[in-house]
Amino acid sequence: MDEFLDFSKKIAKEAGNIVMKYYNSHEDLNIDYKKDNSIVTKADIESEKFIRNSILKKYPDHTIIAEEEGLTEGNEEFIWCVDPLDGTTNFSIHYPFFCISIALYKKKEPIVGVIYFPSQDELYYCKKGSGSFLNRKKIHVSSQKSLKNAIIAFSSNKTIKTAKNISNLFLEFKMKQSQKLRHFGSAALELSYVASGRISGFLSLGTKIWDISAGMLLIREAKGKVTKLNGNDYTFEDRDEILIGSNRLIHEDILKIVNDVIKN
Repeated sequence: MDEFLDFSKKIAKEAGNIVMKYYNSHEDLNIDYKKDNSIVTKADIESEKFIRNSILKKYPDHTIIAEEEGLTEGNEEFIWCVDPLDGTTNFSIHYPFFCISIALYKKKEPIVGVIYFPSQDELYYCKKGSGSFLNRKKIHVSSQKSLKNAIIAFSSNKTIKTAKNISNLFLEFKMKQSQKLRHFGSAALELSYVASGRISGFLSLGTKIWDISAGMLLIREAKGKVTKLNGNDYTFEDRDEILIGSNRLIHEDILKIVNDVIKN
């Protein structure tokens, strides 16, 4: 497993260098729009091409699921989930909150997670059973027990139904519970922030498997909790489901509020 982790860290940092080359230059990003109206840039495409080619060169029989090019089929024992640039909108307006996210599943169980925050040179990483780290320092979720004092981040897809739900949830949390709500625009980094204790909870309505795979393992290895709306663990098969990640201490409080809003 060390080999997979070391390899993932290496290619995440190299992909980060590719992305930062565009971020620090005045070169045209060739911004385009996908079917869901989300942005894609030259940096997304070049970063994914590098990561995909690196994986296939070293592990030619592995499967890859990535944001821009989709599925590269291989054996189903090992599946890589890759977001070559999570937070593309932030990147496109020169807001430095974006990252590269790489996760590896073995038999649909996550075993390695790496998230690189290139503008801050922060490398989050973990392997199953060994804890989570930020730049070689072990990290843990926060010890915040009160939802009222907790910082909660939100992320969502772009459907009208989701927009209504997220608006209602914002109102519910803001008026009745937490006064500290954030939407950073990068689900992978928001999950990393839960793992490192910078924030205490994260709620995602409909983000993709490549956005959340590495971050889920980071939180769990940092002694936090990641579940679906029914309280069961979020798994590889639960794509597009509502995801809740937390420091474990406020998890039930978040679940209750979200369930009440969604059911109504």
